Amino acid sequence: TLTCQVNGTGGTPSIEWVGPNSQPIVNGSGITVGDPVTVGNVTTSSLMFSAISLFDNGRYMCRNDLVFPSTATRTVRVNVPQPEIVFTSALAPVVGQPYQIDCSGTVPDSLSGNVTASWIDETGAVIASQQGIGSATAALSFNMLQLSDAGTYTCIVTVTSNLLNRPLRTSRSLNLTIEAISVDECAQGLDNCDVNAMCIDLPQGFQCICNSGFTADGTTCTDEW
Repeated sequence: TLTCQVNGTGGTPSIEWVGPNSQPIVNGSGITVGDPVTVGNVTTSSLMFSAISLFDNGRYMCRNDLVFPSTATRTVRVNVPQPEIVFTSALAPVVGQPYQIDCSGTVPDSLSGNVTASWIDETGAVIASQQGIGSATAALSFNMLQLSDAGTYTCIVTVTSNLLNRPLRTSRSLNLTIEAISVDECAQGLDNCDVNAMCIDLPQGFQCICNSGFTADGTTCTDEW
């Protein structure tokens, strides 16, 4: 509720409210102009909002018709609800395995508009982007994770609406850490060592070394004699 008081003599003043569009306000659309109340030389008028909304942002003015008229202004600022960002993933990030994590951006019903969810990497490059009305989900996916894929990824949610003077942006970052599971390629027969070579398991991969009396890179071994 906004209240305007006029203190003066010479009769009861007529008080008018003017909205952000510079037009006189009449009852309706959730706004009610209260009947003026005069006590002594003070006349009070109220401007009442039944349910505040983003449409109500702006400067309001009350003015009177006294011999020496005056005006007063009050600015209404309505807080803009922020989009909600949620990360979801069905799998743990493991090296050598596929991985996907979704970023979903949702805005409250009071701020219904176009929503864009986008994933960007540490260089600012857009990896994935998706649009929707009221909500949008973008997927950050890898066919086969590598340790080099670890790092910080950011999901940016952008909202455009007739209720906003400019696009609304919010973001949430993901620090992707990748679990490395040691696989013994030698024991599982996954190596490509020559039959005349020895397979040595390493923390990351394996190494082929030719047996004594043979030479080459281990994947192929030739008799030294």
